[in-house]
Amino acid sequence: MNLEEKQYLGILASKREVQESQFRDVAYVNTTNDMQYTVKVLSKDGFQQQTISGYINCFTEDCDIEEDYYLPEEERIDNFLSEVEDKLFMFSYLQKAQKFYNISEAQLIPRPVSFNRTDKFISVPVFCSKEDKGARVWEQVNGTSLCREYASYEEFVERIAKQQRMGYIYGYDMEVTEFPPFVIWKEEDGTLFAVNTITGWEETLGKELVLRGSDLGRYELSQHESAVVYNEWVNPTILFLPEQVYQLIKEEMTGKNEGPMPIAFKATAVMKDSAGVEQEELLLSSMKHYCQELDLQYKESDLENFHTAVKCSDLVVLSGMSGTGKSALVDVYARTLGVSADNKQLLFIPVSPAWNDDADLLGHIDLVNNVYHASDTGFVNLLVEAQKEENKDKLYLVCFDEMNLARVEHYFSQFLSILEKPSQGRELILYDAQYSEKLENATEYPWKIAIGDNIKFIGTVNIDESTYHFSDKVLDRANVITLDIMDYSQIGLEERYECQLDKKWTVGEYQAMVSAYSRNQELRRFLWEIHTNLQTVNVKLGIGPRIVKCMEQYLANLPEGESIRLTMDEAMDYQIVQRVLTKVRGPETGLGNLLGNDPEVSILPIFDKYSHLSMFKKSRQVVEDKKKELEVYGYCV
Repeated sequence: MNLEEKQYLGILASKREVQESQFRDVAYVNTTNDMQYTVKVLSKDGFQQQTISGYINCFTEDCDIEEDYYLPEEERIDNFLSEVEDKLFMFSYLQKAQKFYNISEAQLIPRPVSFNRTDKFISVPVFCSKEDKGARVWEQVNGTSLCREYASYEEFVERIAKQQRMGYIYGYDMEVTEFPPFVIWKEEDGTLFAVNTITGWEETLGKELVLRGSDLGRYELSQHESAVVYNEWVNPTILFLPEQVYQLIKEEMTGKNEGPMPIAFKATAVMKDSAGVEQEELLLSSMKHYCQELDLQYKESDLENFHTAVKCSDLVVLSGMSGTGKSALVDVYARTLGVSADNKQLLFIPVSPAWNDDADLLGHIDLVNNVYHASDTGFVNLLVEAQKEENKDKLYLVCFDEMNLARVEHYFSQFLSILEKPSQGRELILYDAQYSEKLENATEYPWKIAIGDNIKFIGTVNIDESTYHFSDKVLDRANVITLDIMDYSQIGLEERYECQLDKKWTVGEYQAMVSAYSRNQELRRFLWEIHTNLQTVNVKLGIGPRIVKCMEQYLANLPEGESIRLTMDEAMDYQIVQRVLTKVRGPETGLGNLLGNDPEVSILPIFDKYSHLSMFKKSRQVVEDKKKELEVYGYCV
């Protein structure tokens, strides 16, 4: 999730706390005649600011806080204070400037009986039955699903043991929050239990949580009830515990207070069973068969790299000179999965250089004739079909052919924002909802379309003088795979592959090959060192959390089996090329030292330091190629 969606706990700041901050007052009417206030942050895991500013219009609608702008300022302030001074704030934040944040999406909740404003609070995930009334009401109000698939505590524990999906936790950011050694189970009558021992966690591609646990037991929280901050109407999936109560519960459940429990990290599949491994091996064998059938030649590791990227990336881009078989590889993959243009599950979209906004790809609303005109690309029609209930288990492939003939961030702008969201929250807006009752074909083209996991997006690009280069906004969301021309004199001499798997894949069968997300701490240390060096050269260069998580997802999803050629060493190398080095570009003045041998700045010594992860052969070659570009042109792309 985005950091801006994480939920924090706070309280209206005191006069002294405001004096120690950069803010003006506890509550005041600012120069734009808006009520502004200062909140003390109570969450332990958060940003560095001790206080944060908010506006009255950042409260959600159900808070029912109204302001009369015609009253004197003092009366407006007194009215506001009377509404909030005995409450806690549960909020997200919005970054407004480089150092300062503002509150976003604030809600008010009651203080617990034994509240102490000097306490720091730790958030803990909460789970409940799929029949829980409070959670179901919350789902209806918020128009989303928690995906709870268990009806009792016993079923909940059983799913932990089997490492199955547990559903969603909203407002809890796995990137910045240390996962606790226990979670909370809520009974229908409201009783809360701490469930231990949780030894690890992962996130699936769809952002659902998977827990690992051992010797699971539960501990009733009734004796700590007066200190718990929990409101199921605001968010049924997390509660807040004072730090000292959190530590006490750990001590009472384990018999000793041993500090934060380590999270188990690994970069191997954790959800794929033997059947999934076997099916994936057969799928890749079928890919190789179709390549030979069509007289196409690719490295086997490139095929495995492409398949891994597609199954765990939002967007895969195939790059290379004309004739390397980029579009043909998409066709091979479609044949392997059993999707085609005939069954309306495969769509090739030739990108036009004239495209300059998303209307060229999606279409536009015609208010004269009260109809929606979908573009003749067929893209919207495919999306509408894919979201239908009867088609949600069908796979769809969309290929944007020569996608950089126009600026991707212009015609693909809405999708670049959509693809970073969890699969349950991806919605494409075709037109404003107010027109849905006026358009004659609104049933055929609804105002918003859900973009599910059953659609895979692929692009092909040529890099020459007729094309645009990708912006960082695109590169952050894409696995960019460069295909090399193979030795075509050897076609027909290699091992022959029989088509061992001739089938039409469903989403369920495809997802069975997908492993849950898991952190890789050694990878993170390696990437942080590269990020630090990139930042010394150019503050606009770097490796953000999104890229790190995507790389971890990729490495956790490497195919397994005796016939697989792609090793962990090569995969790590591929990801540095595809996710990091694509962003290293610019003039010699900025990149010369970075690509050189200066141990203080260069990334080459970092490759040497982490040679136990990979030899980084392709990465080193890319660095050498970029160095040559700098020598010849003074600039590299």
